[in-house]
Amino acid sequence: MILSVPTTWEESYLEKLKQYPEVGWLYGSLPTEIVGSGRQTALLPAVDREKAAGHIREAHRLGLKFNYLLNTSCLGNREYTGNFHRAMLKYLEWVAEQNPDMVTVTLPFIAQIIKRQFPTLRISVSKYANVDSLEKAKFWEEIGADEITIPDDNLNRDFKMLRLMRKNLRCGMQVFANLACMLGCPFANHHANLTSHGAQRHEEAGGVYLEYCLANCKSIRVRRPVEIIKSGWIRPEDLHHYEEIGITKFKLVDRSLTARGLLKRVKAYSERKYIGNLADIICLHTKRSEHRFAAAGLEAKDPGIREKLRLMGDAIFAAEKIYIDNGKLEGFLDGIKKIDCRYVSCDRCGYCERYAQKAIWFSETDREEAIRRTGLFLDKMTTSKIFG
Repeated sequence: MILSVPTTWEESYLEKLKQYPEVGWLYGSLPTEIVGSGRQTALLPAVDREKAAGHIREAHRLGLKFNYLLNTSCLGNREYTGNFHRAMLKYLEWVAEQNPDMVTVTLPFIAQIIKRQFPTLRISVSKYANVDSLEKAKFWEEIGADEITIPDDNLNRDFKMLRLMRKNLRCGMQVFANLACMLGCPFANHHANLTSHGAQRHEEAGGVYLEYCLANCKSIRVRRPVEIIKSGWIRPEDLHHYEEIGITKFKLVDRSLTARGLLKRVKAYSERKYIGNLADIICLHTKRSEHRFAAAGLEAKDPGIREKLRLMGDAIFAAEKIYIDNGKLEGFLDGIKKIDCRYVSCDRCGYCERYAQKAIWFSETDREEAIRRTGLFLDKMTTSKIFG
Protein backbone atom coordinates (compact mmCIF):
# COMPACT_ATOMS: atom_id res chain seq x y z
CA MET A 1 0.00 0.00 0.00
CA ILE A 2 1.17 3.50 -0.87
CA LEU A 3 -0.55 6.62 0.44
CA SER A 4 -0.51 9.94 -1.40
CA VAL A 5 -1.32 12.79 0.97
CA PRO A 6 -1.66 16.58 0.75
CA THR A 7 1.15 18.76 1.98
CA THR A 8 0.62 21.71 4.30
CA TRP A 9 3.99 23.19 3.24
CA GLU A 10 5.19 22.95 6.86
CA GLU A 11 8.46 21.21 7.74
CA SER A 12 7.00 20.06 11.05
CA TYR A 13 4.32 18.22 9.09
CA LEU A 14 6.96 16.41 7.05
CA GLU A 15 8.70 15.33 10.23
CA LYS A 16 5.46 13.86 11.61
CA LEU A 17 4.80 11.98 8.37
CA LYS A 18 8.09 10.11 8.84
CA GLN A 19 6.42 7.79 11.36
CA TYR A 20 4.13 6.46 8.61
CA PRO A 21 6.19 4.49 6.07
CA GLU A 22 3.01 3.89 4.05
CA VAL A 23 3.15 7.54 2.94
CA GLY A 24 5.13 7.57 -0.28
CA TRP A 25 3.80 10.68 -2.00
CA LEU A 26 2.97 14.29 -1.18
CA TYR A 27 0.91 16.52 -3.43
CA GLY A 28 0.15 20.22 -3.57
CA SER A 29 0.47 23.47 -5.49
CA LEU A 30 0.88 27.17 -4.95
CA PRO A 31 -2.41 28.64 -3.71
CA THR A 32 -2.83 30.89 -6.73
CA GLU A 33 -1.15 30.90 -10.11
CA ILE A 34 -1.81 31.38 -13.80
CA VAL A 35 -2.77 27.69 -13.96
CA GLY A 36 -5.05 26.94 -11.05
CA SER A 37 -5.54 23.69 -9.17
CA GLY A 38 -8.50 21.96 -7.62
CA ARG A 39 -9.07 24.16 -4.57
CA GLN A 40 -9.91 27.82 -4.24
CA THR A 41 -7.08 30.00 -2.93
CA ALA A 42 -8.92 30.97 0.27
CA LEU A 43 -8.88 27.36 1.47
CA LEU A 44 -5.21 26.64 0.79
CA PRO A 45 -2.16 27.26 2.99
CA ALA A 46 -0.15 30.32 2.03
CA VAL A 47 3.18 29.54 0.36
CA ASP A 48 5.34 31.35 -2.18
CA ARG A 49 7.59 29.93 -4.86
CA GLU A 50 10.76 30.07 -2.78
CA LYS A 51 9.25 28.24 0.18
CA ALA A 52 7.55 25.70 -2.08
CA ALA A 53 10.83 24.93 -3.82
CA GLY A 54 12.58 24.35 -0.50
CA HIS A 55 9.73 22.18 0.75
CA ILE A 56 9.88 19.94 -2.31
CA ARG A 57 13.64 19.55 -1.84
CA GLU A 58 13.13 18.63 1.81
CA ALA A 59 10.44 16.10 0.90
CA HIS A 60 12.86 14.48 -1.52
CA ARG A 61 15.59 14.43 1.14
CA LEU A 62 13.21 12.52 3.40
CA GLY A 63 12.50 9.98 0.67
CA LEU A 64 9.06 11.26 -0.27
CA LYS A 65 7.95 11.76 -3.87
CA PHE A 66 6.13 14.93 -4.87
CA ASN A 67 3.17 15.37 -7.22
CA TYR A 68 2.67 19.00 -8.28
CA LEU A 69 -0.92 19.90 -9.19
CA LEU A 70 -1.70 21.55 -12.51
CA ASN A 71 -5.19 20.08 -12.53
CA THR A 72 -7.31 23.04 -13.57
CA SER A 73 -10.36 21.93 -15.55
CA CYS A 74 -10.82 25.28 -17.31
CA LEU A 75 -8.67 28.24 -18.31
CA GLY A 76 -11.42 30.23 -20.00
CA ASN A 77 -9.90 29.62 -23.47
CA ARG A 78 -7.01 31.90 -22.49
CA GLU A 79 -4.58 29.07 -23.09
CA TYR A 80 -5.11 29.55 -26.82
CA THR A 81 -4.06 33.22 -26.79
CA GLY A 82 -0.47 34.36 -27.23
CA ASN A 83 0.32 36.33 -24.08
CA PHE A 84 -1.46 33.97 -21.71
CA HIS A 85 0.02 30.91 -23.37
CA ARG A 86 3.56 32.29 -23.05
CA ALA A 87 2.95 33.09 -19.38
CA MET A 88 1.61 29.58 -18.88
CA LEU A 89 4.77 28.12 -20.41
CA LYS A 90 6.91 30.19 -18.04
CA TYR A 91 5.00 28.72 -15.12
CA LEU A 92 5.44 25.20 -16.46
CA GLU A 93 9.17 25.91 -16.76
CA TRP A 94 9.30 26.84 -13.08
CA VAL A 95 7.36 23.71 -12.13
CA ALA A 96 9.76 21.53 -14.15
CA GLU A 97 12.76 23.19 -12.45
CA GLN A 98 11.50 21.92 -9.07
CA ASN A 99 11.91 18.33 -10.29
CA PRO A 100 8.55 17.00 -9.11
CA ASP A 101 8.18 13.26 -9.52
CA MET A 102 4.85 13.75 -11.22
CA VAL A 103 2.39 16.50 -12.18
CA THR A 104 -1.38 16.12 -12.16
CA VAL A 105 -3.33 17.47 -15.13
CA THR A 106 -6.93 17.52 -16.29
CA LEU A 107 -6.70 19.08 -19.76
CA PRO A 108 -5.31 16.97 -22.62
CA PHE A 109 -3.85 20.12 -24.19
CA ILE A 110 -1.68 20.79 -21.14
CA ALA A 111 -0.69 17.12 -20.98
CA GLN A 112 0.43 17.16 -24.60
CA ILE A 113 2.36 20.41 -24.13
CA ILE A 114 4.16 18.85 -21.18
CA LYS A 115 5.02 15.69 -23.08
CA ARG A 116 6.32 17.72 -26.03
CA GLN A 117 8.17 20.54 -24.24
CA PHE A 118 8.86 19.17 -20.74
CA PRO A 119 9.40 15.44 -21.39
CA THR A 120 11.06 14.79 -18.03
CA LEU A 121 7.74 15.39 -16.25
CA ARG A 122 5.60 12.34 -15.58
CA ILE A 123 1.83 12.83 -15.75
CA SER A 124 -0.96 11.78 -13.41
CA VAL A 125 -4.47 12.28 -14.78
CA SER A 126 -6.81 14.15 -12.43
CA LYS A 127 -10.18 13.00 -11.16
CA TYR A 128 -11.55 16.05 -12.94
CA ALA A 129 -10.79 14.39 -16.29
CA ASN A 130 -13.50 11.86 -15.36
CA VAL A 131 -11.75 8.78 -16.73
CA ASP A 132 -14.68 6.45 -16.23
CA SER A 133 -14.14 3.93 -19.05
CA LEU A 134 -11.36 1.85 -20.51
CA GLU A 135 -11.60 3.85 -23.74
CA LYS A 136 -10.88 7.13 -21.94
CA ALA A 137 -8.09 5.53 -19.97
CA LYS A 138 -6.51 4.18 -23.16
CA PHE A 139 -6.61 7.65 -24.73
CA TRP A 140 -4.72 9.14 -21.80
CA GLU A 141 -2.22 6.30 -21.78
CA GLU A 142 -1.59 6.77 -25.49
CA ILE A 143 -0.77 10.48 -25.06
CA GLY A 144 1.70 9.67 -22.32
CA ALA A 145 -0.11 9.44 -18.98
CA ASP A 146 1.87 7.57 -16.35
CA GLU A 147 -1.01 7.29 -13.89
CA ILE A 148 -4.78 7.67 -13.86
CA THR A 149 -6.79 8.83 -10.87
CA ILE A 150 -10.16 7.11 -10.72
CA PRO A 151 -13.21 9.39 -10.28
CA ASP A 152 -14.65 8.35 -6.94
CA ASP A 153 -18.22 9.45 -7.63
CA ASN A 154 -18.97 6.69 -10.14
CA LEU A 155 -16.14 4.13 -10.25
CA ASN A 156 -14.71 3.56 -6.78
CA ARG A 157 -17.12 0.69 -6.15
CA ASP A 158 -17.43 -0.54 -9.73
CA PHE A 159 -15.06 -3.47 -9.30
CA LYS A 160 -15.94 -4.91 -12.69
CA MET A 161 -14.67 -1.77 -14.44
CA LEU A 162 -11.70 -1.39 -12.10
CA ARG A 163 -10.57 -4.95 -12.88
CA LEU A 164 -10.99 -4.33 -16.61
CA MET A 165 -8.93 -1.15 -16.45
CA ARG A 166 -6.19 -2.65 -14.28
CA LYS A 167 -5.90 -5.69 -16.57
CA ASN A 168 -5.66 -3.65 -19.78
CA LEU A 169 -3.58 -0.63 -18.76
CA ARG A 170 0.19 -0.37 -18.49
CA CYS A 171 0.09 2.90 -16.53
CA GLY A 172 -0.49 3.24 -12.81
CA MET A 173 -3.88 3.69 -11.15
CA GLN A 174 -4.81 5.37 -7.90
CA VAL A 175 -8.13 5.63 -6.09
CA PHE A 176 -9.35 8.10 -3.50
CA ALA A 177 -9.67 6.51 -0.08
CA ASN A 178 -11.62 9.14 1.85
CA LEU A 179 -13.18 11.42 -0.74
CA ALA A 180 -16.95 11.29 -0.39
CA CYS A 181 -18.51 12.92 -3.44
CA MET A 182 -22.11 11.94 -4.10
CA LEU A 183 -22.72 8.94 -6.32
CA GLY A 184 -23.08 10.25 -9.86
CA CYS A 185 -22.68 13.79 -8.54
CA PRO A 186 -24.73 16.22 -10.69
CA PHE A 187 -22.52 19.12 -9.59
CA ALA A 188 -19.16 17.50 -10.43
CA ASN A 189 -18.32 19.33 -13.66
CA HIS A 190 -19.52 22.70 -12.40
CA HIS A 191 -17.66 22.26 -9.11
CA ALA A 192 -14.43 21.36 -10.90
CA ASN A 193 -14.64 24.57 -12.91
CA LEU A 194 -15.48 26.64 -9.82
CA THR A 195 -12.48 25.35 -7.90
CA SER A 196 -10.20 25.74 -10.91
CA HIS A 197 -11.08 29.37 -11.48
CA GLY A 198 -10.92 29.95 -7.72
CA ALA A 199 -7.15 29.31 -7.79
CA GLN A 200 -6.25 31.40 -10.84
CA ARG A 201 -4.64 34.75 -10.08
CA HIS A 202 -6.29 36.60 -12.99
CA GLU A 203 -9.86 35.82 -11.90
CA GLU A 204 -12.18 38.63 -10.80
CA ALA A 205 -13.39 36.73 -7.74
CA GLY A 206 -9.85 36.85 -6.37
CA GLY A 207 -9.48 33.34 -5.01
CA VAL A 208 -12.81 32.84 -3.28
CA TYR A 209 -16.34 32.06 -4.35
CA LEU A 210 -19.61 31.08 -2.72
CA GLU A 211 -19.79 27.29 -2.44
CA TYR A 212 -23.12 26.65 -4.13
CA CYS A 213 -22.11 23.07 -4.98
CA LEU A 214 -20.99 21.97 -1.50
CA ALA A 215 -24.03 23.59 0.07
CA ASN A 216 -26.30 21.64 -2.26
CA CYS A 217 -24.41 18.46 -1.50
CA LYS A 218 -24.84 18.99 2.23
CA SER A 219 -28.52 19.91 1.82
CA ILE A 220 -29.20 16.64 0.02
CA ARG A 221 -27.32 14.56 2.56
CA VAL A 222 -28.87 16.00 5.70
CA ARG A 223 -32.28 15.30 4.19
CA ARG A 224 -31.28 11.86 2.86
CA PRO A 225 -28.37 10.46 4.92
CA VAL A 226 -28.29 7.33 2.75
CA GLU A 227 -26.50 9.46 0.14
CA ILE A 228 -23.48 9.43 2.47
CA ILE A 229 -23.39 5.63 2.42
CA LYS A 230 -23.69 5.60 -1.39
CA SER A 231 -20.56 7.74 -1.81
CA GLY A 232 -17.28 6.21 -2.96
CA TRP A 233 -15.24 6.39 0.27
CA ILE A 234 -13.25 3.37 1.39
CA ARG A 235 -13.05 2.31 5.02
CA PRO A 236 -9.44 1.84 6.22
CA GLU A 237 -10.36 -1.78 6.89
CA ASP A 238 -11.43 -2.31 3.26
CA LEU A 239 -8.29 -1.26 1.36
CA HIS A 240 -7.45 -4.90 0.71
CA HIS A 241 -10.37 -5.22 -1.72
CA TYR A 242 -8.52 -2.89 -4.09
CA GLU A 243 -5.10 -4.38 -3.49
CA GLU A 244 -6.49 -7.77 -4.48
CA ILE A 245 -7.15 -6.49 -8.02
CA GLY A 246 -3.78 -4.75 -8.30
CA ILE A 247 -4.58 -1.19 -7.13
CA THR A 248 -2.17 -0.31 -4.34
CA LYS A 249 -1.98 3.50 -4.38
CA PHE A 250 -4.55 5.45 -2.35
CA LYS A 251 -5.04 9.21 -2.31
CA LEU A 252 -6.16 11.02 0.85
CA VAL A 253 -7.90 14.41 0.91
CA ASP A 254 -8.06 17.25 1.30
CA ARG A 255 -5.75 20.25 1.04
CA SER A 256 -8.06 22.55 3.00
CA LEU A 257 -7.40 20.52 6.16
CA THR A 258 -4.95 21.50 8.86
CA ALA A 259 -1.96 19.30 9.62
CA ARG A 260 -3.79 17.88 12.65
CA GLY A 261 -6.77 16.88 10.54
CA LEU A 262 -4.60 15.30 7.85
CA LEU A 263 -2.45 13.36 10.28
CA LYS A 264 -5.55 11.85 11.88
CA ARG A 265 -6.53 10.48 8.46
CA VAL A 266 -3.01 9.32 7.65
CA LYS A 267 -2.89 7.40 10.92
CA ALA A 268 -6.23 5.67 10.31
CA TYR A 269 -5.39 4.54 6.79
CA SER A 270 -1.83 3.57 7.66
CA GLU A 271 -3.12 1.37 10.47
CA ARG A 272 -6.00 0.09 8.30
CA LYS A 273 -8.52 0.62 11.06
CA TYR A 274 -10.58 3.33 12.67
CA ILE A 275 -12.74 2.94 15.73
CA GLY A 276 -15.47 5.53 16.07
CA ASN A 277 -17.14 8.07 13.81
CA LEU A 278 -16.23 7.48 10.16
CA ALA A 279 -17.31 11.07 9.46
CA ASP A 280 -14.13 12.15 11.25
CA ILE A 281 -11.87 10.81 8.49
CA ILE A 282 -13.87 10.92 5.26
CA CYS A 283 -14.49 14.18 3.43
CA LEU A 284 -17.85 15.25 4.84
CA HIS A 285 -16.85 18.63 6.33
CA THR A 286 -17.97 17.76 9.85
CA LYS A 287 -15.08 19.35 11.78
CA ARG A 288 -14.91 23.08 11.10
CA SER A 289 -11.91 23.41 13.42
CA GLU A 290 -9.83 21.16 11.13
CA HIS A 291 -10.49 23.19 7.96
CA ARG A 292 -9.03 26.44 6.70
CA PHE A 293 -11.78 28.95 6.26
CA ALA A 294 -10.71 32.49 5.43
CA ALA A 295 -12.01 35.58 3.68
CA ALA A 296 -8.61 35.90 1.95
CA GLY A 297 -8.55 39.63 2.51
CA LEU A 298 -11.52 40.31 0.24
CA GLU A 299 -13.27 42.60 2.72
CA ALA A 300 -11.99 45.62 0.81
CA LYS A 301 -13.72 44.43 -2.35
CA ASP A 302 -16.98 43.54 -0.67
CA PRO A 303 -17.81 44.82 2.83
CA GLY A 304 -20.40 42.05 3.28
CA ILE A 305 -18.06 39.15 2.48
CA ARG A 306 -17.73 38.02 6.09
CA GLU A 307 -21.48 37.55 6.47
CA LYS A 308 -21.66 35.69 3.18
CA LEU A 309 -18.85 33.38 4.24
CA ARG A 310 -20.48 32.83 7.62
CA LEU A 311 -23.71 31.72 5.98
CA MET A 312 -21.76 29.54 3.58
CA GLY A 313 -19.78 27.95 6.41
CA ASP A 314 -22.93 27.25 8.39
CA ALA A 315 -24.29 25.40 5.36
CA ILE A 316 -21.13 23.45 4.50
CA PHE A 317 -20.58 22.37 8.12
CA ALA A 318 -24.28 21.81 8.80
CA ALA A 319 -23.87 18.15 9.76
CA GLU A 320 -21.19 18.58 12.42
CA LYS A 321 -23.09 16.33 14.85
CA ILE A 322 -23.72 13.41 12.53
CA TYR A 323 -22.30 10.06 13.69
CA ILE A 324 -21.39 7.17 11.36
CA ASP A 325 -20.49 4.05 13.33
CA ASN A 326 -17.59 2.57 11.40
CA GLY A 327 -17.90 -0.77 13.18
CA LYS A 328 -21.43 -1.24 11.88
CA LEU A 329 -20.19 -0.94 8.30
CA GLU A 330 -18.19 -4.16 8.56
CA GLY A 331 -19.02 -6.34 5.55
CA PHE A 332 -20.68 -3.49 3.64
CA LEU A 333 -18.25 -3.56 0.72
CA ASP A 334 -18.53 -7.35 0.41
CA GLY A 335 -22.21 -6.89 -0.40
CA ILE A 336 -21.62 -3.93 -2.72
CA LYS A 337 -19.26 -6.04 -4.84
CA LYS A 338 -22.17 -8.37 -5.62
CA ILE A 339 -24.43 -5.56 -6.87
CA ASP A 340 -24.08 -3.96 -10.30
CA CYS A 341 -25.08 -0.50 -9.07
CA ARG A 342 -24.90 1.00 -12.55
CA TYR A 343 -27.93 -1.06 -13.61
CA VAL A 344 -29.90 -1.26 -10.38
CA SER A 345 -32.39 1.27 -9.01
CA CYS A 346 -31.43 2.38 -5.50
CA ASP A 347 -35.13 2.66 -4.64
CA ARG A 348 -35.66 -1.01 -5.49
CA CYS A 349 -32.36 -2.28 -4.06
CA GLY A 350 -32.33 -0.75 -0.59
CA TYR A 351 -28.91 -2.19 0.35
CA CYS A 352 -27.31 1.15 1.25
CA GLU A 353 -30.46 2.30 3.02
CA ARG A 354 -30.30 -0.69 5.35
CA TYR A 355 -26.72 0.17 6.31
CA ALA A 356 -27.64 3.85 6.72
CA GLN A 357 -30.38 2.90 9.14
CA LYS A 358 -28.05 0.92 11.38
CA ALA A 359 -24.81 2.91 11.05
CA ILE A 360 -25.86 6.60 10.95
CA TRP A 361 -27.11 8.47 13.98
CA PHE A 362 -28.37 12.03 13.57
CA SER A 363 -30.81 13.42 16.13
CA GLU A 364 -33.97 14.94 14.71
CA THR A 365 -33.15 18.26 16.37
CA ASP A 366 -29.68 18.40 14.81
CA ARG A 367 -31.05 17.26 11.46
CA GLU A 368 -33.69 20.00 11.43
CA GLU A 369 -31.05 22.60 12.27
CA ALA A 370 -28.84 21.31 9.45
CA ILE A 371 -31.76 21.51 7.02
CA ARG A 372 -32.43 25.07 8.18
CA ARG A 373 -28.80 26.16 7.68
CA THR A 374 -28.44 24.71 4.20
CA GLY A 375 -31.87 25.97 3.20
CA LEU A 376 -31.13 29.50 4.37
CA PHE A 377 -27.92 29.77 2.36
CA LEU A 378 -29.34 28.21 -0.79
CA ASP A 379 -32.45 30.39 -0.57
CA LYS A 380 -30.27 33.52 -0.44
CA MET A 381 -28.26 32.19 -3.39
CA THR A 382 -31.17 31.25 -5.64
CA THR A 383 -33.18 34.41 -4.88
CA SER A 384 -29.99 36.44 -5.51
CA LYS A 385 -30.42 38.21 -2.14
CA ILE A 386 -26.90 37.29 -1.10
CA PHE A 387 -25.49 39.36 -3.96
CA GLY A 388 -27.07 42.57 -2.70
